[in-house]
Amino acid sequence: MPVITGILEAIIPYPIILVDLTSDSLHVSRSPDAERFSDREWAELVQGPGAPSLIRLVQQTQSSEFQRLTTVRVAAPRTAFEREAYVEPLRVDGDTVGGLIIFPRQRGLDRLDLLIAIDMKFALCVQLMRTHIQQHSRESQVSELFMMLFERRWSDARQVQIRASRLGVEVGTSALLLALDLEGARHPEKLDSKHLLRSLYGRLPASYRGAAIFEGDGMLFIHVPCLAEGSENITATVGRQMLEAVRWHGRSRPVLAIGPLCRQLEDYEGAHEQCLRLLTLARILGRQGIVRQHEFGPFPMLLSALDQKAVSAFTDEVLGRLELYDEANGTDMLRTASAFIDQGCRFQSTAEFLRIHISTLRYRLQRIEELFGLDLEDAEQRFSLSLAVRLRTLMRNRSDTC
Repeated sequence: MPVITGILEAIIPYPIILVDLTSDSLHVSRSPDAERFSDREWAELVQGPGAPSLIRLVQQTQSSEFQRLTTVRVAAPRTAFEREAYVEPLRVDGDTVGGLIIFPRQRGLDRLDLLIAIDMKFALCVQLMRTHIQQHSRESQVSELFMMLFERRWSDARQVQIRASRLGVEVGTSALLLALDLEGARHPEKLDSKHLLRSLYGRLPASYRGAAIFEGDGMLFIHVPCLAEGSENITATVGRQMLEAVRWHGRSRPVLAIGPLCRQLEDYEGAHEQCLRLLTLARILGRQGIVRQHEFGPFPMLLSALDQKAVSAFTDEVLGRLELYDEANGTDMLRTASAFIDQGCRFQSTAEFLRIHISTLRYRLQRIEELFGLDLEDAEQRFSLSLAVRLRTLMRNRSDTC
């Protein structure tokens, strides 16, 4: 691509930016504003802090075949650039694989420059299509391999390892499974998961041979063999790199779940389930960054060990009458009781949390005891109510994600 950029610069006499999403890179010719930026300064701005905004611009712009100018903004600390340019996305099979940005000297291209620009766009699409097809094929095969492991749809371990080896993936030794939440990210713009996947690959240290990144269940999974270092070192290095990549793509609160070590093929099913539970809990509790099972206490294991019908029966028994009463009378008894427990049974802090007078709180707690026989000063009853509320939330969230 750097060679192609040089050829394009020689053919068309305007500054250009070539965005290559198959390798997550931007290639730059000369500066469009020589008075403010040298060619080197311009390249550092575009390929550094300005890259995310340019990539999003390419992904969000509709093609006009160089008939419509678009405002290009590049911002960095103490630096801002804004100028109109032609922004043409490069698409293959409906996927945006790159983009061509041309900064003309006048308001439009003359007829010859327009023909050259159109031919350039076609040639770039052909070039990027080759890489895109190869990547797409491998990504699909890797995803299918791991979905087969997650669902335990295999019988011959040797055949699985041969298949993985052909894809350059190491599943015959200890490996760590990580999961990045994509669906849980609250953001108005849809995240291009294919572009993010390739960006993550580009940030994997070269030493991690046999690693794999693939999409499934509305999230991205990262599989890292533990060949020469422990899982904590991998979490600190690879985990941090993955989070930085997601933030670079505009997500300010990414969540990365760290699953258990997979020492044999049979371990992948449980590791997959644990990652899903961790991300569910992270959504409920508003967590971000790296999350591990031990940080959530017993609830992931408890939820996985209990039968769903048994959990439903328990929560209905503890919470059912309170929920029905609140629904029928427009009251807030369940929330009051739950807040009182969460606040350590402290009247003043609970009243402040609920934004009610402390006498109102005392009245509500008295009514709860009178109506439902629920004494919140009793440790066992407090535990039952708190557990039921948490389990109900977990079960509803799990149902929503299924």
